[in-house]
Amino acid sequence: DFQSIQKGADTLQDLLNLCYSPEEQDKLLESYHLKEVRHDMRAAVGVMMGYGELVQDVLEELEASKNTVSAVIDLQKKASDLLTVIELFALEDETVEIEESEEDIDVYMPSLVTGNILVVDDSPQKRELLSRKLKKIGHTVNVVEDGMKALEYLRDATPDIILLDLFMPEMNGDKVLQLIKQNERLKEIPVLVISSSSDMDNVVKCIRLGADDYLPMPVNNTLLHARINSCLVKKVARDREQKTLSELNKSRQRLSTAIENIDEGFAIFDTEDVLLTYNNCFKELYPGLKSLGGLSVTYEELIRENIRLGVYQVERREVSPEDGVCLNAKEIEDWVSVKVGRHQNPTQPHVDLLSTGMWVEVIENKIPEGGTVSIHKDVSEGKKKEKHLEYLALHDGLTGLANRKKFDETLNSFFEKAQENNTTFGVAFFDLDGFKAVNDTLGHDFGDFLLKTVSQKLVESVRESDLVARFGGDEFAALVTNISSEEDMVRVAERCLEAIGTHVEKDGQVADFGVSIGLALHPSAGKTPEELLKKADAAMYEAKKAGKGTYRIAS
Repeated sequence: DFQSIQKGADTLQDLLNLCYSPEEQDKLLESYHLKEVRHDMRAAVGVMMGYGELVQDVLEELEASKNTVSAVIDLQKKASDLLTVIELFALEDETVEIEESEEDIDVYMPSLVTGNILVVDDSPQKRELLSRKLKKIGHTVNVVEDGMKALEYLRDATPDIILLDLFMPEMNGDKVLQLIKQNERLKEIPVLVISSSSDMDNVVKCIRLGADDYLPMPVNNTLLHARINSCLVKKVARDREQKTLSELNKSRQRLSTAIENIDEGFAIFDTEDVLLTYNNCFKELYPGLKSLGGLSVTYEELIRENIRLGVYQVERREVSPEDGVCLNAKEIEDWVSVKVGRHQNPTQPHVDLLSTGMWVEVIENKIPEGGTVSIHKDVSEGKKKEKHLEYLALHDGLTGLANRKKFDETLNSFFEKAQENNTTFGVAFFDLDGFKAVNDTLGHDFGDFLLKTVSQKLVESVRESDLVARFGGDEFAALVTNISSEEDMVRVAERCLEAIGTHVEKDGQVADFGVSIGLALHPSAGKTPEELLKKADAAMYEAKKAGKGTYRIAS
C-alpha cells in the first residue's frame, strides 16, 4: 500500500514537471487538454488518499503508535489540500473584443476550429469588418470584391469556407453559389451567405442551391462565429471521412489487385457463407459461379451448381471412375454435406478432382472477425507425381502389371466383400515352364520380352474386372471375379493356355516354353486369402507334376 501511495505521488510529480515544459505550456492553453491534466492529477491524489485510508485502517488494527497513525492521517489531509490547488489549474475566461457584442463565444464554441476563409462582398466596409473579426480569433482570411474575382480566385485555391454576399454587381451571389456547387472540386466547400436582405425567398433559394447557412446583416458576432465554427467542424469531419474513404478505396483496390494476381483460386465468404469476393482464377475453376450470377451465392449453392454442371469428376466417383459409375442421389447429398462441413469447420487441406483432370487442393481458414478465406490451388503436377509414385509402388516395373502388394490388397478387399455378399470368385496361379532355359540360352533381353508377351496374353484372356499380377520372376497370378462354378475357372485357364501357347519368336529367334496353372475357388478351397493363395500354388505344382502346360484345381 505504501508503494501505491508513492506511485501516486510520483505520477503527480511527473504531471507537474510536464506542466513546466515549454512544449506542454502551449498545449495547456487549450481548455480541453488542461482538463485532461487536471483529471490525471486528481486521479493521482485519489490514489494517495485511498491507499492512505487503507494503511490507516491496518495501523489502527495493529494498535500502532499514535505518532505513526497521525503521520498517515496528515498525509491524507495534505493530499486533500492538493485537490484545491489542482482546481486552480484553469484558464481565465477570455472575451473577444467585438464591436457589436461582448458575449463570450467560447461558451457557445468550446472546441473552436479555425480555417482559411474567403470573403466575397462588394462592400469594402463589410469586407474589412468581417476580416478583422475573423482574424481576431485565428482564422486566415482572403477577400475579393465581386463574384467574377471569386471564381477566378477559386481556380487555384480551395478555402475551408466561403462567406458570400448575395447582391453584387456583374454576378450575384446566387449565381456564384450555383457555379461553385456544380464544380466537382469546389462543391464540398461550405458556403455561408451573409446579406442585408432578409427576404425569405432569397433564403430558400440559397439553401436550395446548396448554401450551408444564411445570416442576415447586421450579423450577430456570436452567431457568426458559431455558424462558421459549425460549418468548419462539419467540413473537418467530412474531409476526414472522405480521406478515410479514399484510403479505404485505395486499400480495396490494392487488395483487389493482389487477389487477382494470386495464381490460385481465391474467394472470401462471409459469416453466412455468402460469397463476398473472388478472383478470375476461382471463376475459371468453377463455371457454376457464372451461371449463378457471381456474388451473393452461398457456398452450398455454388457446390450444387457445379455438381449440376459436371465440374467435379463424376460427382466424387471413387469406385471404378473409369467405368463412368456415378454416385446415386443419396451419395451426392452425403458428399455435399461433407464438403459444406469441411468449409464451415476447416481443419486441414483436402483435394478435389475436377472433370478437366485437374487436381485442386482446397485450403480454407476462418477469419477472426467472421467468415472464411478459401484458396484453391492447382496441384495436378504434384498429384501426378504422387499417383506415379503410388503406381510404381503397386505395379511391376517390367510388365506394368499389378505387383504382389497390389494383388494382396485387392484380394483382401474382395475377400471381405465376398464374405458379406456370399459370392464366388477364384484365384489362378501361373508359373512358366522352361523360363530359366530361355534366359540362359537366349539372354535376359529375350527373357524380358517373353515375360512382357505372357503378361499381355494373360490380360487379354481375362475380363477388365479381373486383376492380373506378376509376383516376381516367372510367377503370375490372377483374381477372377463374378464366377459361379469350377467350369468358369476352367474356361479362364483354357483361354490362358491357348493365348500363351508353347513358343515365342523375336528377331528370328524362337523359344519353347509352357505354363502351369493352379486354380482355387472361394469359398470351397479357402476360408482366408492366405489359404486360397496357398491352395492355388499347390495346385500349380500338381499341374507341373502332371506334365506341365496344363492346369489343376485345388480341392
